[in-house]
Amino acid sequence: MAETDLSPRAVCPLSVACRLGGERWRRSRDRRSLVEFVSENPDVDLDSLDGLSTISVTDGDADPGEVLETVRAIASAGLLPLTYDDDRFEGLNRLVAWLLSAGHVESSSHVPYFEIHHGMDYERLDRAFVRIGHGYERAEATSNGSSVVRPREAASALGRVFLTLGVPEGPHSSARRLPPYLERCPPPLRTTFAHVYLNNRGREREGAIEVVEEGPEDYRRALAALFGEVCDAPVSVVDDRIVLSPIAVGRLRGRLPS
Repeated sequence: MAETDLSPRAVCPLSVACRLGGERWRRSRDRRSLVEFVSENPDVDLDSLDGLSTISVTDGDADPGEVLETVRAIASAGLLPLTYDDDRFEGLNRLVAWLLSAGHVESSSHVPYFEIHHGMDYERLDRAFVRIGHGYERAEATSNGSSVVRPREAASALGRVFLTLGVPEGPHSSARRLPPYLERCPPPLRTTFAHVYLNNRGREREGAIEVVEEGPEDYRRALAALFGEVCDAPVSVVDDRIVLSPIAVGRLRGRLPS
């Protein structure tokens, strides 16, 4: 889909390359050209690319071949490029919220894992994976009896997409900020993000919903601000808890995503 003012890119090949290899990939025209070519031609033999051998590498640089291989894997998975109004990005947005609330991206393999707490979770997770055109499989059970699932195919490629979108490596409690795309994406995506997060982490108490977040206070306040925007009602932060009042909960339920 072509980029327009109404549908700017949400995931682009260059952002993937920069997340892995640094801003040199944005500053260099030759590197940008390679990234775009590989994303548009994921079946290409990387060894046949003349431009790859001419890229200078300094200490600390990511291997250019690894950067391009990652771009190619994500493009082959059908996830490059994506715009905000693409149904696949709607699915990714749900999964980003899931990883931040009940999951993680494994640091060494970059494979994403999603916790399943009860039967309805499978239905909600199904909808997200159907949107991105991929399936999932059971990986393990947790000590609290929950199940853990992971993508069935292209798992590391999907994990790289989530890292590019702002999900940190490691447990969700390592999050220090909300994904940057939430600041510029259409409001329905923020609403869906809030619903998924609260479904996973929220606990009802006397008509209110509380979310216990052990991360930094700035992160709790950013979440509270997002929930307040979606509900159009005040949301408070009390110690390590985010509290949605009964009024906020009622308004939130009136804006359930499909």
